[in-house]
Amino acid sequence: MESSTITITPEKCKDVLTHFLSQYKTPAFGTLPKREIDILIYQLMKDVGIISSNPSIYELVEKLHVTRSRAITLKYDANLRKFSTEELEVQLKATLSRPVIKRGDAKHICFEIENPLLTDYIRHILMKDNYAIDGSFSPTIVVLSHEMVAILLERFVPKGIQEDIINRLVLGGYRQQVTIKTVFSGMLRQFGKRFAGQIGEIVAEDLVEYSSNFLTGNIEDVLSALQHIVVDGDAL
Repeated sequence: MESSTITITPEKCKDVLTHFLSQYKTPAFGTLPKREIDILIYQLMKDVGIISSNPSIYELVEKLHVTRSRAITLKYDANLRKFSTEELEVQLKATLSRPVIKRGDAKHICFEIENPLLTDYIRHILMKDNYAIDGSFSPTIVVLSHEMVAILLERFVPKGIQEDIINRLVLGGYRQQVTIKTVFSGMLRQFGKRFAGQIGEIVAEDLVEYSSNFLTGNIEDVLSALQHIVVDGDAL
């Protein structure tokens, strides 16, 4: 039999219960569909500590005794009502700093994403450039090509910094046609070749570091990263 102890102050209990009942009677008592009630109860369970504030899919399956698909749907529906585009951008930036390279695959980079709404947001971004995500492997593992990751990284480097990077690279001898996307793609290809032959699935620590450099928008960090991984202009 499952047992757990939850500690919550009377004030906190009153606040979360008041919020729950206020939402339940909107727009009128007893009119909410079951799906909306489930989302309210899901939030209530997070508020009182029955489940964590950002539960994993496994935690929902284990604690709520639901199927994996039901857990994913519940989390998606709740996040749809919670996250704004700005908050999804923050999550995307954090996700890009945690790349994983699979053994034997030098052409793709994987990201573990437990927020299905974020996966849909990434799909929406990439569709604008005519790219499609392959979600057949796992609902929480997103597999992206180097070009697709480059498109996402580009979003977080200010235009002025992008122009400075390109100008510095051209002055340094790189070909005139270089773009910020080809810079990112070249970086990712180099790492793919370097790590794909290693045993097992690994988090490429150097790639994490260099991705973080790009995401800071600091031009000196970006150029330093490029100097370590791109040995000649043709690499871009």
